[in-house]
Amino acid sequence: MADRSLLARLPGLISQRVAPQGWLAPQGRWVYVFGHDQPGWTGFFFPGDTVRIEQIGTYGTATVIRGRARLRGPVNALPVGWKWQAFARVGVSEIWSFDIDVGKTYDIDDLVIGAQGLGGGSIGLSYGLRIVGVGTDALEIEIPAFYLDEVVFDETPGLIVGNRLPAPNASGVLDDSTIRFDLVSETGSPDETTTTITVDGLVVFAAGVATAGWTVDYGTSLISQLRFIITPPVLWDSLRVIVVRVESTSTTGEELDASWSFTVEDLSAPMVLSAASTDHRTVVVTFDEVVQAVNASAGDDALNPSNYTITRMEAPSVAVEVVEVRALTTSSVELVLNIPITRGCLYVVAVSNVLDAFGNVIEAPWNVATFTGYACPSPSKRRFDLWDAIPDINKDADVTRDLYKFISLIQEPVDLQLCDIDRWTDILDVDTAPERFLDLMLYGLGNPFNFVLNEVDKRRLIRVLPTIYSLKGTAKGIVDVVRFFLALEITIDAYNASSTWVLGVSELGSGTILGPSDRRALYSFDVVSAVGLTDAERARIREIVEYMKPAHTHLIRIVEPTPPIVIDHLELGFSELGVTWILH
Repeated sequence: MADRSLLARLPGLISQRVAPQGWLAPQGRWVYVFGHDQPGWTGFFFPGDTVRIEQIGTYGTATVIRGRARLRGPVNALPVGWKWQAFARVGVSEIWSFDIDVGKTYDIDDLVIGAQGLGGGSIGLSYGLRIVGVGTDALEIEIPAFYLDEVVFDETPGLIVGNRLPAPNASGVLDDSTIRFDLVSETGSPDETTTTITVDGLVVFAAGVATAGWTVDYGTSLISQLRFIITPPVLWDSLRVIVVRVESTSTTGEELDASWSFTVEDLSAPMVLSAASTDHRTVVVTFDEVVQAVNASAGDDALNPSNYTITRMEAPSVAVEVVEVRALTTSSVELVLNIPITRGCLYVVAVSNVLDAFGNVIEAPWNVATFTGYACPSPSKRRFDLWDAIPDINKDADVTRDLYKFISLIQEPVDLQLCDIDRWTDILDVDTAPERFLDLMLYGLGNPFNFVLNEVDKRRLIRVLPTIYSLKGTAKGIVDVVRFFLALEITIDAYNASSTWVLGVSELGSGTILGPSDRRALYSFDVVSAVGLTDAERARIREIVEYMKPAHTHLIRIVEPTPPIVIDHLELGFSELGVTWILH
């Protein structure tokens, strides 16, 4: 019995936490956490263990007591016959309760309690969390969370609908969920005989009678509050958007016509829409929805090569295997093959163990797609068919078709060679060449920079390298190349600036001064940066300058802005003179 008060014995950590980490409350006032803010915590509980808060007071002219909540279920399954519930009471009367489902989190933005009929005296309003179980022994149970935010009194008149679950616009709703809501009246009582409920376009309740096959339970929890629980005859369809409409009139003539919708969870397995060979060694597979592509080592996602099998359907053709999978979009992947695929031959790709975002695994027969091996484009008038080059006498003698099969085997590598020849124009073009050829282009241009570049920067450098050569030996060249590689603005501050004396040109004392007499100083300069630099940037700038500067000049230093002085002020009871602060 020692742990019976576990839900309430650690205020601030388990219950009544004002600033929870698991939920950013929309309003932020009166935030309570019943249960535990963090998932995964467990404790020993007896059936009926409860934690709640209660405020005793009068309600004046309030029509409705409104609130907002989030319910986070435990991650792991509970023992059979056990469940968590969030509830609200007025006095000893329970107004509503919600089961907290395992593995689900949902918001209820329209918690309501009808205040009419509570009387003018003082009465207790309470919210809480409880465990419902079978037997009399304590069991170790994972603790959920019931976040309560913004409990306010509302004097807005009318007949309203609240406590809707599934909540309006909810997604991922379980396919066996019931529909629950309350009708609350300001001046009278909700009336089931004037209430019509339509679900997914079908009238399921009218004038106090449920439609055949549907179960509609209703009853009053307060004089002004009527609760409905609707159970459909079959499970909801996967991903179906269910629209609920309630039309009603209270006993005092208040009218209501409210509609909302929710979306059922995704229970449909992903499907392969298409497959297409986009190159000799790549095949693109497209799915009908988002698939999991997070951790290929897990074995059950779209980036695991072992989840794809390619079977050849025609002969002669080569057997290929998937050696790598690359993500293209959230619903498509690119398969990399071990060898080039046979041109024009029919193949089938079969996918296994791939999950969608909701954990549904792909299933036959929706896991396969056919495609033909990639055939690169060729000149329209070219015909390079080896079988046509065989003399007719040999063709006529080929009764067993062995010669034809042999020539077909030779035809495939010939086609691959022709394709490579046709691609020479792409290989030579800096915009279309594969990355492995970019390094060769830079080598051929005599690239003097040893920087590690990505593919985009390699293409940029190839385009401008001849221009860089033409700017070598100039201050403008240094500035432009630093801007190209580092996106930084610098200036060159030469010691023999234009204000110094130039022999045969300047007049001493007339706008000029004597420059340095030392030859090294005469041809020295500083690089001035407008911003502070990192060690890597300084090293790059020095390498660029040493290559781009005139051979007879010298870089003395790189000048950067002086960082502001940060004064460490005295902090009473903490700072120690000469240790953590200084006099200034």
